Amino acid sequence: MGSFYYYFVASLPQLFLDGKMPIDVKAFQEDCRRLLSEKDYTLMQRLWTPEEGEFSGTGNHVLDAWLTFERGFRNELAWERADHLNKDPMKYLRGPRTFLSTYLEDIQRALKMDDLLQAEETLSKARWRFLDELGTGHYYDLESLFIYYLKLTILQRYQEYRSSEGYNRLQEIKTMPLPESCTTASA
Repeated sequence: MGSFYYYFVASLPQLFLDGKMPIDVKAFQEDCRRLLSEKDYTLMQRLWTPEEGEFSGTGNHVLDAWLTFERGFRNELAWERADHLNKDPMKYLRGPRTFLSTYLEDIQRALKMDDLLQAEETLSKARWRFLDELGTGHYYDLESLFIYYLKLTILQRYQEYRSSEGYNRLQEIKTMPLPESCTTASA
């Protein structure tokens, strides 16, 4: 099984945070469906169909670490946004709050940025950095495919943001009136 992963992973183009997307996410998912065992593919699917609600764990330490990180990262982001808007952060958390002190500075810096694209890139860089750390020691195994897929999704988002459609959508969002629940004025 180890040599299979070596050839699969070795055949994939290298990913760079500021680089282009060398393979389509859907094509990668299809390759995984065709090439992975049913058990491994089921684990891989957890990345693109994460459970809502309580996280029970998968039994794979890299996948569990990512799912725990991502939930904690989103919770910290929700906490900081709610706090900034003088709202009760507890209403916006999904599961228990996991304080991510290493990434809190990135989240706070992103929330202070006027440029939404630059803020999103700051958050993506933090996620990429976590994936680099998580990938240490995983080069030609199933876990390296998890990390590859997650980095590919980050690049896909970059591509979408930088497209003319993404730019137009961003301009539309900037001009949308905020609902009363998102304003800082108190009732």
